[in-house]
Amino acid sequence: MVIVRLKGGLGNQMFQYAAAKALATARGVRLGLDLTAFDADPKRRFELDRLPISATIASPRAIFRVTARPQTRSQRALTRSARALARVARLPPDRELGLLRPLGVDRRVYSEPHFHFDPNFQNLPPDVYLDGYWQSERYFAGIADKLRRELTVGAAAQSEARDLERAIRSTESVGVHVRRGDYVTDERTAAYHGTCDPDYYRAAAERVREVAGQPHFFVFSDDPGWVRTDLAFLSPSTVIGPGGRTRPHDDMRLLSLCRHAIIANSSFSWWGAWLNDRPGKRVVAPARWFSDPSIDTSDLLPKDWLRKDSRPR
Repeated sequence: MVIVRLKGGLGNQMFQYAAAKALATARGVRLGLDLTAFDADPKRRFELDRLPISATIASPRAIFRVTARPQTRSQRALTRSARALARVARLPPDRELGLLRPLGVDRRVYSEPHFHFDPNFQNLPPDVYLDGYWQSERYFAGIADKLRRELTVGAAAQSEARDLERAIRSTESVGVHVRRGDYVTDERTAAYHGTCDPDYYRAAAERVREVAGQPHFFVFSDDPGWVRTDLAFLSPSTVIGPGGRTRPHDDMRLLSLCRHAIIANSSFSWWGAWLNDRPGKRVVAPARWFSDPSIDTSDLLPKDWLRKDSRPR
């Protein structure tokens, strides 16, 4: 079994699932999802439960078997016993794992070594635990069609979302994502990610207008007030913000239905654009994904997406 540790928000979880699904498919084994990271992160929850994915929730026993990290009281007792026995036998600390191997426990954890694509991923065995973000299409391009089916939520039940879908399908729609929220309010997050400024959205809109005769901008944002003030040049537009009209999964689906896309430095909007398999779509993305230019994001954006300077700040 391939087991993947899920963490972060919806977009991050989709990357983790997609990479792990591709590996499990290639090895012909089942895929298990480790949800334990959410126990320590009250701001996040398992977001893939509304999607028609094909995986099981990994049991504490399965996680312990491939990580040697105890998940239950009995597993912690077993690990303490192995540690005590290793001490009595004067074994080196790393040898205590050898005492657990006869019970089927081993450490087969593969942690993402860096942000860009890792070619060693393709050589991993069928029994492995994945810990990382895996943010590159190269990990899962081979099963793209399957993933587009599994990672797209069905039609929304709310009338507001259905009305937006009709409007999107009947216009030269351009889906625009503006991520602010903790990118602005949380000092640490802001320093790491930065935000896309109005100049980026202005330049991106001009590139979309080259292929869209009469574009209508559908702007999805957690800060609709800022959008109406600072991005007023995106006209005509419909601004979709938080507050009950639609839900995140529905927003991503609506974004994927637009003919073209302008995305933020956000995994959420990355997936909104990627799930759109419309021929001739134009996607404009920030050339810089993080404030730190030393992070190698060369494998993050598909080759046919246009890159514009976002000047994260």
